Amino acid sequence: MRRTLTWKLTLLVSTIVAACVVSFTSAVYAGAPNSPQNLSMGGWTGGPGPTTVQDPQWVALKLAHRIRSGVLPGQAKGTAAHPYVTAASVVPLTPSSWELTLNNPVPTIWEPGSGCTGCSNFGSGTANYDDARHTYSASAFPKLCGPGAADVALYYWPAPPNLWNNPSVTDTWDGGTPTTWNGYDVDSVARTRGYMMKLAWQIKAPTWSASGMMNAQPKSSAVWLQVVRDALNWEASGENTSNWTNYIYVVVWYPGQGQTDFHNDVVGDIYTNNVPVVAEVNAQMMPNWTNNGGRTNHYITIIGYDDNAGIYYYTDTCGHSTGCGSKYDGGVRTASQTTVWNAITNIPYNQSTGDGGWIW
Repeated sequence: MRRTLTWKLTLLVSTIVAACVVSFTSAVYAGAPNSPQNLSMGGWTGGPGPTTVQDPQWVALKLAHRIRSGVLPGQAKGTAAHPYVTAASVVPLTPSSWELTLNNPVPTIWEPGSGCTGCSNFGSGTANYDDARHTYSASAFPKLCGPGAADVALYYWPAPPNLWNNPSVTDTWDGGTPTTWNGYDVDSVARTRGYMMKLAWQIKAPTWSASGMMNAQPKSSAVWLQVVRDALNWEASGENTSNWTNYIYVVVWYPGQGQTDFHNDVVGDIYTNNVPVVAEVNAQMMPNWTNNGGRTNHYITIIGYDDNAGIYYYTDTCGHSTGCGSKYDGGVRTASQTTVWNAITNIPYNQSTGDGGWIW
């Protein structure tokens, strides 16, 4: 069931609130801010963060919409995708509306809460324990918007084990108590939280100095765009050390880009490649949040578009019951295409903090 929401856009930016706020640790990045390398690659030559540098020729092909995922509609988990390059003369005809399939856990995925009293992990009025029915304390769990958005996006790839059961995960940021999270939760709902935790604390792309998306850059409340890109490529490739770097995803920074450019990237991945797009937005400008006139740096996953209605379909893994900030627990939401673009470009662009763009 779809719920179309109307929203009045208010461009008031004053304070940064605490959900998924990106840190402002400086880093050295390659090239001037608007150089082609920086615009498309976002790699560092030094500093504490990611050092992944993608091949410029491959990046140019991706930005020209010539890289295909090889993912077939409805392709089963456990199979393989084989990305390839199309000829320059191949220009796909795209429909005016398209949405990725939803006969999967995607609408049920949202982050667990911190373990606080009143934080309901399984919907309004439910308990605050983990999948082993143990209480816990983990302040970073409601801030897993980066791993959460990646979890949703990677469900559409055949390799990642999204229904993976994790025997033990500890929030290593604050010395929280060990927790257990499964593909299916205590109510047999496929929330894929086990894999979300694996993304957050355990995966390690070869260029990272630490395990987990949350540890791959200086400690903050959200991961950098470059880290999300690396995680998506590493996991979508099946953690293949030979081809993960130039697999499918690139970061596009919004300076020098327009709303049409973003829309073309969304259509290119969703219709042509059968996989989602991840975007960083000011959550308070999205219809599933309350706009308090501030800025909440946040990740959403775009899984569909409808040009006739002028909307995008998206998921947000920040839950209402857990106290994260959204008005809803999971689900698929809609926002006008202009709203999404404004929410992206409202984030101050700064590559050294991984802010200001999208991953497609």
